[in-house]
Amino acid sequence: MTVSAVIVNYKTGSMVEQLCDHLFEQSDISAIVVVDNSGEVEKDLIESRFSAVKVINAGDNLGFGKGVNLGLQQVTTEWALLINPDVHLGKNCLSRLLAAAQRFGAGLVGPRFYWDEAHLFLLPPATGDFLGMGLAMKAASFFELDVRLVKFYWQIRHERFWAASKPFMEPFLSGACLLVHMPWVQKKGGLLFDERFFLYYEDTDLCAMAVLDNDYPLCVPGADAIHYYNQSPAPMQYKAVAIERSAQQYLEKYYCGKYCVNFNTTPLNLDIPDLGEINGPPVFELEADGPGGEFFFFEIAMNQLFVPFVQCHATKGCFYFPKAIWEKLAPGKYYSRTRNPYTNQEKVWQWNKSRP
Repeated sequence: MTVSAVIVNYKTGSMVEQLCDHLFEQSDISAIVVVDNSGEVEKDLIESRFSAVKVINAGDNLGFGKGVNLGLQQVTTEWALLINPDVHLGKNCLSRLLAAAQRFGAGLVGPRFYWDEAHLFLLPPATGDFLGMGLAMKAASFFELDVRLVKFYWQIRHERFWAASKPFMEPFLSGACLLVHMPWVQKKGGLLFDERFFLYYEDTDLCAMAVLDNDYPLCVPGADAIHYYNQSPAPMQYKAVAIERSAQQYLEKYYCGKYCVNFNTTPLNLDIPDLGEINGPPVFELEADGPGGEFFFFEIAMNQLFVPFVQCHATKGCFYFPKAIWEKLAPGKYYSRTRNPYTNQEKVWQWNKSRP
């Protein structure tokens, strides 16, 4: 057994014990390190139940990246698996990640994610960030051509990501589940994450540094995981502020803080129908027939450009939003669409999931 798992907890303590059970079902896991950033994991209880688990009470919220770095100091195995409490590994996921990493000599390796146990919803590749993408997203706020081309670019990236059948290079991977080669970390100075990033963008920055070293991360089809996504109860306003702060730090690190372009024109109004507040799993009416009587894509996003989006297949009639996913979905504003994969015609809605 050559892998130690590192879990950083922040107000998801109820998931930690269950995740430890799950991880020890993986034959390659020999130890687990839990870094508790919110002081809610019962250290004595967990360590008495699992002899190979070490709980570190951080004493304060260190942030995700610093918490991971602290946990990695306890790792003595060749490989470390970084995993969020809201992630569940699919069958043979870890062994396939490990096999691909060893075969191709990769330092960073990640799975593809589903949103649900039934594997109906495909989560997108990690969005990442770079100057060209930021400028394109900005332009798409003002120009209809850019709206269409940015959407098209992201659809192509999503399709490539899910069409692959063999391990492939990917510029950005999600930090929700990453297999890391510890000698690779030591060669890069011994710290995996740049601790200037308190929350968000740690994984984006890590992958950007790997790309600059021409040491691209590796994504492994067949190594699938479920990411229930966004299960920390921290308020959305707090998360938005943290994302904005980290995004600015990222710009300062790679682009001297210069990123935006001012357009001397009026922002676009995409005029998306608003379904208002929704307090239960919604039903979306699809077109009478799919393309050639086949299927549509049903996609969900948090912005009107659908960069990125979660995707599943839907047939004619009505799409019933699964109750199990609805119950895990954080309150807030969302966009949904049905999209014809052959003509790219779409029907779009915006809506708010109300707070319970």
